[in-house]
Amino acid sequence: MASRLAQPLLIREIVLYIQDPTRLPTYAAYLCAIALCIAAMMQAMTHQQIIFQSTGIGIRICNALSSTIYKHLLTINTVALRKTTAAQAINLVANDTSKFEDLCSFAHSLLLGPLDAVLMLGLIWWNIGLPTLFDYAVLILLLPIQLIQSKLFSRFRKATMTYTDKRAQTINEIVNGCQIIKMYNWEKAMEERVCETRRHELLHIYKSSYLRALNIGLGFAGLTLISLATFGGSWLTGRYLQPEHVFSTVTFFFLVRNSLIILLPFDIEKFSEARVSANRIDQFMQLEILVNKQEKVQDKKNDHAIIMEGASFSWKDSLCLSNLNINIKHGTLVGIKGTTGAGKSSLLAAILSEINLVSGKLQLYVDSISYAPQSAWIFTDTIRANILVGKPMNEKRYNNIIKACCLDIDLQNFGEVGDLLMSGDKGVNLSGGQKARISLARALYTDTDLYLLDDSLAAVNPKVAKKIFDECIGPRSFLCGKTRILVTHQTHFLIEADQMILLANGRIDELHFEQSVANESSNDTTETDSSNDNETSWTLNTATTDINSIVKSETSGDGSIKWNVWLKLFTSPPLRWFGFFLMIFVMLAAEGLYDFTNRWLALLSSKSHEQQQSSSDAFVYIAATFSTLIVTLIRTGFIFYIMLRGSTHFHNRMLKGILYTSLRFFESNPSGRILNRPSKNQQILDESLPLRLIDAMENLLMTLGSIIIIGITNPWMLLILIPLVPTVLWLRRFYIRSSRQLKRLESVTWSPIYVLFSSSLDGLTNIRAFNVQDNFLNLFMERINANSRAYFILLGAARWFGAGKSSRLQALFRLVDQSTINGTIFIDDIDISRLSLDYLRSHLSVIPQVPILFCGTLRYNIDPFEQFSDVECFRALEAVQLKQLVCNRPDGLNLLVTKSGNNLSVGQRQLVCVARAILKKSHILLIDEATANVDHTTDQMIQEVIADKFGDRTMLTIAHRLNTVANSDRLLILEQGEIVYFDVPNNIDLT
Repeated sequence: MASRLAQPLLIREIVLYIQDPTRLPTYAAYLCAIALCIAAMMQAMTHQQIIFQSTGIGIRICNALSSTIYKHLLTINTVALRKTTAAQAINLVANDTSKFEDLCSFAHSLLLGPLDAVLMLGLIWWNIGLPTLFDYAVLILLLPIQLIQSKLFSRFRKATMTYTDKRAQTINEIVNGCQIIKMYNWEKAMEERVCETRRHELLHIYKSSYLRALNIGLGFAGLTLISLATFGGSWLTGRYLQPEHVFSTVTFFFLVRNSLIILLPFDIEKFSEARVSANRIDQFMQLEILVNKQEKVQDKKNDHAIIMEGASFSWKDSLCLSNLNINIKHGTLVGIKGTTGAGKSSLLAAILSEINLVSGKLQLYVDSISYAPQSAWIFTDTIRANILVGKPMNEKRYNNIIKACCLDIDLQNFGEVGDLLMSGDKGVNLSGGQKARISLARALYTDTDLYLLDDSLAAVNPKVAKKIFDECIGPRSFLCGKTRILVTHQTHFLIEADQMILLANGRIDELHFEQSVANESSNDTTETDSSNDNETSWTLNTATTDINSIVKSETSGDGSIKWNVWLKLFTSPPLRWFGFFLMIFVMLAAEGLYDFTNRWLALLSSKSHEQQQSSSDAFVYIAATFSTLIVTLIRTGFIFYIMLRGSTHFHNRMLKGILYTSLRFFESNPSGRILNRPSKNQQILDESLPLRLIDAMENLLMTLGSIIIIGITNPWMLLILIPLVPTVLWLRRFYIRSSRQLKRLESVTWSPIYVLFSSSLDGLTNIRAFNVQDNFLNLFMERINANSRAYFILLGAARWFGAGKSSRLQALFRLVDQSTINGTIFIDDIDISRLSLDYLRSHLSVIPQVPILFCGTLRYNIDPFEQFSDVECFRALEAVQLKQLVCNRPDGLNLLVTKSGNNLSVGQRQLVCVARAILKKSHILLIDEATANVDHTTDQMIQEVIADKFGDRTMLTIAHRLNTVANSDRLLILEQGEIVYFDVPNNIDLT
């Protein structure tokens, strides 16, 4: 504060000495000049130290908030979690917490601004007297503008973040469902969906940016307005302004301008942003946490592990399980069966306390639970880490489980790396069967009282399923003596259970149980008999791999950003080069008018009192001042416009890159790394970069303008630039190179945070079931700290593996790079490499292995281009027995589908995928394990629908169940990517 106040007073003494050299000794004048330099440097250093320390506090607050959000995420009720989206939760950590960091960086101005205004008032009054009131009148008039701007800015920011969340969620769905989107040729529909959301988002960004432009423009031109008020007040009161009054007063108000006109509104803006973010974080923190309503009874003498008496459960408003009465004894194997959507997975979720107990009683006589979900959860780490999941290594138990889960051959085929192979994002380096077996091995490795296995055998072929059941789950298995609850559609396994439960519509269906088992066991037994204990080589379709994985490590770039990147940003459509040159023109015009106005004021102050009262000179000064204000506002607003057009151009190019790139890109990059670009990096382009550019250009042009004015006034002063310019350029070069790499490092260290956050959302039930919340919280905090360290100090090859079945499907859809395919693929004697991707994929249909649904209506999920009528959509849903689902809802076809279709069962999602294929009516249908997750009845129904709707078309079916492909014209058996048999089924000995 002392160094700030000293500068105007020292300038006043120096000006007085220049006017009257006899007033001070020469050495005293030089001492004043030296003191002025020291005061300016002290102000700069202390100001930067304040910012540095404040930013450090902001980073700690940001990290604390991020950790708190993640910690709360690990406790949120599964039902409550459906009220938010993955993208919204990730945005809280990526964008909202950073608003508090920004606020803290300049929070000191909230105190210094008013203090400066009070202190400067006395000094300026002492300097010029009554005209001080005119100056402060300008400052007071600016306050209502700032308050109105703050309210409007909060409103626009809130609306912006709503659309930002929606856009990020859609891109998240694109990344997760990339293969389905490409197979269905839905890229255009998804692009339009994102662009429509982006248009709404951009509209509100424009509004908030123009408010910022008003704030910045007033800050830049504020000094000229205050100078005008000073001169105008003197002119009206008949006072004579001498140079020492003008220069010292301008310096006083330069300091006041920085505090009150620039930094204070900037802080108010940041406070508004932080308040919006605080409300968003508070809404997330208000989501209901998981409450264990079931009773955990510490009674080791009780024979029962689980007791349910009249228990009813709900996911949201309606019941999903009703009036359940179940008694499960310790050490028994319990089988659960039911049709698609019967509530099998919900029953396991109820035992895990993941859904709400509405009525009745649930008592657990167990201390710990292991869980293997229907959709295997694999997080980005080694295979070993995925199995151990934070537990200490017991080599003997570990090796026994690896063998029991049939993973030993896989690990051998992985080469030297073995179980240290990185799984990749969502297990991209692994086949579906491998992921299921790793998930099962994780459940087995944890020594618990109760094991919940949700259809863990569906993703492997019958022979492997039998081997795993016998060695891991069955009466004489690894888990013999433990309480096991197995959900399965394979009835021949249920026959060996100690207790069996049949569910139908969320209730126990005891009446039809005997008949259900009798009807289906013969089918399953026949299939199993054909897969007897003779271990043929094709049963374990494991991968032959080397130590390399598909996933590539993220690296930071080197060197400076190329000029053509900046030119693309500044010359984006629609104005292109015209907009670029117009931006340069208005920047130069604003700076020229600013310098002209200051120069004219200096000339006026050097004139006599009578000449200062001349109206012609005053009118020129008034015109120049308001011209400066208008052109400055135009300049700032136009820069925001150009930058936002450029950021939108980059966003659209990035979106096209994501949508139209090869599938290899998604397999080589974790989803969190990809989502870092359209969320945090896009936010920097939209909001931070324009502010930094305007600030940089203002300082550059003001420096050049000052040098020009000094050169005109006293050319000899330019000699000081000879040593100064090289020194400044060297410092700039050192700073730019260091800060650029640190910024890249900060960006790179953000990606692991995204990956972990996204993975935790997907596996929340698993994390809680294994009670490893603290492990994941510590890992999250480690990654947050790694990112903070980068801020504070401001390689993988690719190879395909898997058995090769699904890879053939990818090749048909040209989802893989053509350079990785040896030979040629023909359809109707046409080389598919010569066809456009749009034409090829529009003539193929697929029922995928993993049913992917998108946020939106049910109709959007089966017909995003709205090519078919409602009647046709109803017929397709009726064919797969989903019409009742639609008719029972008031929304009908507009039934809302939540993230990934979580409000539908896995089987129902698969039926929606079948309905898509029915609507598309392609001549070639590819079926990839379409019935692995459905019961026998639904499987039979799907087979009948496919036979009826696609009987006259070409079908390629990938399946583990032999009865699924028994009626095929030809059967192809693959081992390690090579053909073993290709003949009619009757000619192939499957034993």
